[in-house]
Parts: sequence; C-alpha cells; structure tokens
Amino acid sequence: MGIPVGAESVAFTPAGERLVTMWADGVTRVWTLDLDELVAIARARVTRGLTTAECEQYLHSSSCPQG
Repeated sequence: MGIPVGAESVAFTPAGERLVTMWADGVTRVWTLDLDELVAIARARVTRGLTTAECEQYLHSSSCPQG
C-alpha cells in the first residue's frame, strides 16, 4: 500500500497520532504516524530479514540490525 493519492478527505486524529483518509468508494483507512507503533507492526508482519541492499535503501545503513 502506498501513499494515499486521490483520497476524497484527509484528517488527523485530535492527538495527531493517526491520519484518516476517506475515499469515494466508501473505504476509510487509518494510518499510524507513531514510530513505535510502526516498528511494532513491522516486527509482527516481517517474515524474513532484510538484505544488505534493503538495509542500505530503506534504513540508510550499510549493516542490518540484529534480532
């Protein structure tokens, strides 16, 4: 899933920790903006480690974190 392009409406939650997008087809998506929550979601869904190339591209690091 990419950046929400073409949303009919976009709003932040009152505390600013989430972004809500509403689409013409009735779909509503809630996007977390909290880094700790994003990391927790990623750790729960990751099925393999990152390659060195992926660490360089996404983490801007020449080595991947352990664990």
